[in-house]
Amino acid sequence: SKDIDYSGYYSNVHILNLTLSCNNIVTSLYEYLFDYTKMFPNVKHLILTQDKLDVYYQADYPLVNCFPNLVSLTFTCTKFNSFKTIPSSILSCLLSSPNVRRLNSISSKQLIELIISENKTSTKNITYLSTGDVFDRFDLIEQMQQTFPNLQQLQIYISDTSDINQILKTFKKLRCLSVLQHYERLKLWREQNRTIYRTTYDNACRFCANIVDKPSLIIEIYSHSSNQRDNIEKLAEYKTTSSLQFYVTVSSESRLIDVHKRVLSSNKWSTISYTTISYTAMEDEIPILDIKLKMADIYAFVSLA
Repeated sequence: SKDIDYSGYYSNVHILNLTLSCNNIVTSLYEYLFDYTKMFPNVKHLILTQDKLDVYYQADYPLVNCFPNLVSLTFTCTKFNSFKTIPSSILSCLLSSPNVRRLNSISSKQLIELIISENKTSTKNITYLSTGDVFDRFDLIEQMQQTFPNLQQLQIYISDTSDINQILKTFKKLRCLSVLQHYERLKLWREQNRTIYRTTYDNACRFCANIVDKPSLIIEIYSHSSNQRDNIEKLAEYKTTSSLQFYVTVSSESRLIDVHKRVLSSNKWSTISYTTISYTAMEDEIPILDIKLKMADIYAFVSLA
């Protein structure tokens, strides 16, 4: 009710999940959320869900100023026609304020790619593009970290890729590894707390507790679009991780496995490629640490041309 003063009524609430059901084509996000800011003055984690089509929010007031204690924002759009317009107009409310730098989490379930750009008014913008090369765009992550130095998590949702998921299931079935599937996130920390590897997941409300700082084995499952990144660029980066003994790349489009091994005596790396030249090759054992895998097992549930 507009006649009741709810100021501070829910001062102990720190997580606020709102569904935006505006019927107007153009509306003020600040006006829409104004009553909530009075009722929930201490919100730290804001989750917004948009369920209408083609609603454009005016960036007339920085949302960070509405919720002074806000540290994370999650945006989900359940229905949309204009993918670039709806989410970016909401986030531009945040990014128009210099205080956004204290946010440590910005996420969107439909987020495929982030591009940080400066317009003529020096307002930070987030632009959404649909692309299959998201794994190759780690430069975008770098831009995010430079723009938001306190950013600790960036959640990217990528739709299912059946072959990759089947390969993951194989590793999990063999019980030889602790496998984190695509809906969970894993961080590998390097010098200066810079993350170079992140998995993805589709639950926007979970916070990552999976951090690895001294891995001995890293396995990457790659596609054609991520071949350059996983087999060349990441290999060079991972070689600088002193604890790493094996870096294994598994193709999701053909039966091909490359095992990169650190030679401890010389601290140099050797590479052995395993492929299916004959049926017997499928039964050959691939030694990784104290584990012996067969290509037939790894690709057991995958149908390849």
